[in-house]
Amino acid sequence: MFIGADAGDGPSADCCCDYRNLFADHAAAMSWMAAHPQVPGQLLDQAEAEQLGASLFGPILALTTVPLAAQRGLA
Repeated sequence: MFIGADAGDGPSADCCCDYRNLFADHAAAMSWMAAHPQVPGQLLDQAEAEQLGASLFGPILALTTVPLAAQRGLA
């Protein structure tokens, strides 16, 4: 996963979401990075990406009190 950000003001979704990219392999990621030198960032391995995702979105997901299956009447 490539994680980068555009220097700017505003919500993180406006500065960061366009620069989260997943790749099939390391070579594809390196090729994308070489083609986009204007985007500062770094390459994360799967474990690092999972850890980052949990730290960013875990608190938001923990706010969900009703499982999705129950919301859909499947539980």
